[in-house]
Amino acid sequence: MNLVRGTGLAGFRGIPAQTPTLIRPLLGFSREQLAAYAAEQGLVWVEDSSNQKDAYRRNRLRHQVVPVLQELNPNMLGTFRTTLDRMEAAERFIAQQLQSWQQQVAQTHEISLSSLDAFPEPLFVLTETLKAYDFFYQQCQAIYQNRWAQPGTRYFSARYELVLDRQRWLLELRQTSSPSVQTIPDAPAVIYTPFFSLTLQRLENFSWKANSRVAYLDAAALIFPLTLRIWQPGDWFCPLGLAGKRQKVSDFLVNQKIPRMEKDRVYVLESQGQIAWIVGYRVDERFKITEKTQTAVRVEINREQSLAETTFS
Repeated sequence: MNLVRGTGLAGFRGIPAQTPTLIRPLLGFSREQLAAYAAEQGLVWVEDSSNQKDAYRRNRLRHQVVPVLQELNPNMLGTFRTTLDRMEAAERFIAQQLQSWQQQVAQTHEISLSSLDAFPEPLFVLTETLKAYDFFYQQCQAIYQNRWAQPGTRYFSARYELVLDRQRWLLELRQTSSPSVQTIPDAPAVIYTPFFSLTLQRLENFSWKANSRVAYLDAAALIFPLTLRIWQPGDWFCPLGLAGKRQKVSDFLVNQKIPRMEKDRVYVLESQGQIAWIVGYRVDERFKITEKTQTAVRVEINREQSLAETTFS
């Protein structure tokens, strides 16, 4: 049936004889063998009447196609079973060979075009890799054919988005149900987004050293509740180090050479409509720590913890 519809190696497996919750002990026997055994043992069985109707595709194959194949090869069912076993063995072998590559994709969320093209059958490797992220074969064909297309080219599955960025595809979880705007009533607090968690603490008598993961903001300049949201076109702030000069967030992201996919998930932390921090990148001059600061709000981003942390594993 799968062969008629079109399938990969996995489609040749058919119904598994055993799953974690189910065992099918009679799957290896033909209908004739089971009927003969039941008659010999005096067993009565119930047969689904729909099995005799050729209105169903499976029955047309069983009643019209299989008999012709059995004329050509009386042991067709046994031969078919042997072929399926060999297909399953090939699938297991290929899966083992691709395991390292697929783990790397799952960890980095990217597909290097040069690494992909190094495989003898790159389209096959791409298809086997992306099926775990709900991309179907026809999409994978288009993705492979357009791998050197214009950066920013995008493909979507039910849960994921694939974006071409220079010489790699970036794989990201689509934002479908998680809120893109969150309110932070006060600190301390821990906030989760689809891409990271944010931890806020109030500190007094502190020593500080900021980096890309941690921002220290003057608590006196902040007015709670704060807003955490994805940046929007038209947003602007006063980057720390530019003496209070305004800059569009879009221009800042371009200057930082942030990849296209990452731009779409850059968040800003706002106080009363003013951006205090482009999360993970730059503090606003108006909220920086000064010698007059008595209380700081320490904000740390953790990209290892998010609403989506278990999805890629």
